[in-house]
Amino acid sequence: MIKMNYRILLICIMLYKSSVLLSQEEKIATGYYEMLLPKNYVKEEIEREIIEKAKIQAIERAFGEVITGTKSSSVTSTEINQVEEINYSFSINSFSFITGRWLQDINPPEIVYFKKNDTEWVSVLVKGLVKKIDISSIASNPSNACDYFALALSSYDIGNIYKAIEYMNKYVVAENSYYFEPHQFLCELMTEEGRQDELVKIYTERFEADSCMFNQFLVLYAKNDREGICELSDNNPSFVLAKLVAIKQYVEKILNFELIDERGCDKYLRSETYYEFVNSSYYKNASHFLSLNAEKNFITPFEKQVLKGWAIQREYNMNSYIKSGKADGKTKDDILNNCIEIFLKSTGCNKEETTILFNKLYKE
Repeated sequence: MIKMNYRILLICIMLYKSSVLLSQEEKIATGYYEMLLPKNYVKEEIEREIIEKAKIQAIERAFGEVITGTKSSSVTSTEINQVEEINYSFSINSFSFITGRWLQDINPPEIVYFKKNDTEWVSVLVKGLVKKIDISSIASNPSNACDYFALALSSYDIGNIYKAIEYMNKYVVAENSYYFEPHQFLCELMTEEGRQDELVKIYTERFEADSCMFNQFLVLYAKNDREGICELSDNNPSFVLAKLVAIKQYVEKILNFELIDERGCDKYLRSETYYEFVNSSYYKNASHFLSLNAEKNFITPFEKQVLKGWAIQREYNMNSYIKSGKADGKTKDDILNNCIEIFLKSTGCNKEETTILFNKLYKE
């Protein structure tokens, strides 16, 4: 049985001016991108990033191609007092990559800073002339990170893993767009090839050259340091990528039955927090470290369902105890004390943790 949905959505765009290959298709394209402003951001860097990503979106919409391989699997999802059979189609290897170039701006990028739900955001609208090119043209003269990425995917497609890794190593050195999926792709390739030590060295050197949080995360991801990723997420709530990966890894722990033997309330509180997050507008609007396609698929419906099974346990049981206590004519304090005693034994949640949930759920 497949334990976790595994989907790689990779986009490769060439974002520099070109006056060659005139026989290829040209289009006028528009792209829009918005993102939540991180703390202590540098205006010039943020504007450069969102302009690049808006152009990526424009070229993807103009020339996007998807190559998908899928495998179906029947998965049993167990919830409170019920078992339901759910069928999902899993995408084992899915690549979305395009080879296009931004030739020139038609209009200057329109950048707007604004507030949304008491948070600071920035958006950009771009419009320009784009051109589609083929992989043979890229291979003859690779000149930037996305060239190397396109060549890596092409090599991977024909089964040349060694060459794919070679191109991806060049991509890591040259890339600065902060998309996660290409790095995920390289980590999977090198881990499967038994080259994890080399992989860690690559990302450690990258982090030493630029000690930003994204590169810190990549070192942890290359090491498969799940506790480190979880800690990074907890200490930096606005760093969405770390939280998303921590959630996926947490779901994997659930599917591997690793939470059953854990004592204490943390596993319930974390499940509730994660489930609330993946259903929030903040998550839907802030996943700007992912490609256009991956934003819609990173946390899958199946993973949400698995997370829900743990997230609703305390609430489900608490509501049952409150309903039963009221039916027996017990006072609010008596019901609360009963819940505190039961939850301490059954979940390891202390008085304060149980009281917070009780006050949230109890209605006079």
